[in-house]
Amino acid sequence: MTIARRALLAGLACCATCGASLGRLAFAKSIDEIEGCFLKGADVDLVLGARTGENEKLNITRTTGSRALDLALDKGLQRLANTFGIDPTFGFFEDKQPNAFAAPESTDESRTGTVLFGKNLFAELQAADPSGVSVLGVAAHEFAHIWQFHSGHYKRIRGTGPTVKRVELNADFLAGYYLGLRKTAHPNASLWIFGEKLWGLGDMNVFARDHHGTPEERTEAAEAGFKLSFVEKKDVAFAKQAGIDYVQRY
Repeated sequence: MTIARRALLAGLACCATCGASLGRLAFAKSIDEIEGCFLKGADVDLVLGARTGENEKLNITRTTGSRALDLALDKGLQRLANTFGIDPTFGFFEDKQPNAFAAPESTDESRTGTVLFGKNLFAELQAADPSGVSVLGVAAHEFAHIWQFHSGHYKRIRGTGPTVKRVELNADFLAGYYLGLRKTAHPNASLWIFGEKLWGLGDMNVFARDHHGTPEERTEAAEAGFKLSFVEKKDVAFAKQAGIDYVQRY
């Protein structure tokens, strides 16, 4: 396995347990039924309405439980916001199965979309990678989804194919790019600790509406983004266009 591959797999944790809800024919009745990390329609209403089901309330918090960790996370989220040019609302929720969500809407009209991070997912990533890089890799994937909508490029990225594969690979590409930026800023950072566990990301259900890409395709997309920042030193405007161009092959 190459250094680049080990380094950026950590950024693909989002959707390790999910398929994209964009492609589903029916929407979830409970947050625990939402399989995807990229939401629209009634699934957005379910999350932003702070409900886990018909009567159960979804408790959204803004703290990790540690002031020091909160401060570090806030700095990381601000860097992500500056990189992607968006400013989503961010919060934690009680996830029965580790997951994170991105939605283009927000209950705060001054913000750009919403990112919700499962507490169990956060705890698992922090245990595997205390540096926090894996957490930011997941967040980068979610920020990329919101950017896709608010940039006006979503339809071009999505294409007319039967799956959401291009949407997910584009988010992987941009997450890889962001991790390359962090590696550039901190050359001694170990980005691959958690990534090795995610070697099996992706799926082989190539005709399913929620197909995210095969493990090889997802890894290659993130590697391409990582190389663009860490090796080629391209700026984010270049990377955003390159990410759009990258998925046109699929």
